[in-house]
Formats: sequence, structure tokens, C-alpha cells
Amino acid sequence: MSPVDLVFLVEGSDMVNETLFRIMLDIVKDICSRFPVSVSGTHVAVVIYGANTQIEFNLKDQYNNRKINEALASVQKPSGVSLAGKALKAVKNNVYDTSGRNIESGRTLGSGVSRVLLHIMCSKSLDDVSQPARVLKEAGVKIVAAGACPESNKVELCNIGSPPLCNNSVIIRILKPPATPGQELADKLKEGIPVQNVTKEPTGENATEPSTGLIQPNMFWNGPPMEAVLPLFHLLFQFIPKL
Repeated sequence: MSPVDLVFLVEGSDMVNETLFRIMLDIVKDICSRFPVSVSGTHVAVVIYGANTQIEFNLKDQYNNRKINEALASVQKPSGVSLAGKALKAVKNNVYDTSGRNIESGRTLGSGVSRVLLHIMCSKSLDDVSQPARVLKEAGVKIVAAGACPESNKVELCNIGSPPLCNNSVIIRILKPPATPGQELADKLKEGIPVQNVTKEPTGENATEPSTGLIQPNMFWNGPPMEAVLPLFHLLFQFIPKL
């Protein structure tokens, strides 16, 4: 897989309790284990938000999964209302623009780096999300918007997720093992990333850690919507009659 600048944006507003917030971070850990994190491969950043936005670590801070897991273990849940638009602006201005690798006009150049953002959210934002999400997409960022609560606003998820409409917007139906959504979300994030032959990373400090094997592969994308993640395209349009 070609290099990826992978950013996780995780809501921690007052609508998200401590238990759910930790589950969201566990999903982040699981997804990271499914990417080739290294200096020359996938770079990872994690941003959390409520009323304020906090960059926990940037794209040039952590280059292996062990260090990522250690950093996530010390993350403190934020508080306040949900200002997702403000957080999306911070991802663009303070993550991709400052520590991201080079792309131009949404097309991978030079190092062949893809930009991918997973936004895990629960409540409806009190500020506008459409404009900052559009700016990110125009900068070449693929956004997957994932609702982690039954009350997640489906229209807002579709406005945040990259086109086609609602195809990169999902509801997480099951948060706990054995049907956790890590594999499904990782597969969704990887869609469209070029495959290339890369030199195998040496084992050691920059090597990725193996998956625990607790997550069953391909739970949804090749089957019916009965597992951990439900794409909103199916949820919103399955009842629209054909003309």
C-alpha cells in the first residue's frame, strides 16, 4: 500500500461518556494495527474535540503502533458542546498543512501520499461542518464520517463524508467484541489508496504490531448490513421507490 497520512478526529463532548470515549480510542488502535505504520509508510495523527480541539499527536510524532497505543492510553476526554466544524478546521490548518506530506489538487504526487481522515462522532455539531469539510476534500483529503451513537445526525455525517453522497458515511452498530468495527472501517479507509511494491520494514522500533485476531475480516463490505458498520447510503436510500 502507498504511504498514507491518516488522521483520526474523535468527539469527546459532554454527549459522549467516558466509556464510549475509551471505546472510540480502542477502535482507533485497532484500525492503526491494520495499516503499515512506519517512517516511510502510514503516518498517524489523533485529534480530539468537544468545545475545544486538542491535537494529541501529529503526523510526524509517532511511527509505530506501540508508541501510538501508549499515547492513546494517556488521552484525557475533553468536555463541553460539540464544535466539529472548529475541529475540522484544526485538522486542515494544524495537522495536514503543518505536518502532512506533499500532495497537490487532490492528486498524489512525488511520494505518492494519500490523505485520509476518519471522523468518529456522536452528537450534532453546534457549528457548521459543511464548509470546513469541503475545504478538506478540496485539499485532497478523503473523509469517512462514522456515527458512534444511535442518535448521530445522519444528514451531518453525509455532509462531512466524501462523495459519492453518503457512501463514505456510516453508522457504527456494534462497538464491542467480537464484532468490532475496526476491520470494516480500515477497509473503507483503504478504498482508493494505490497499491505499490514497498521494501519490507525491518522488525523493531518501526515495525507494526500484529493484529490480535479478535476481529473477523470482511464483516460487511462483501455481505449484508448485519454486522458492526452500516453504510448510510443503504440506510437512507433503501426505502426510496424506483421511478
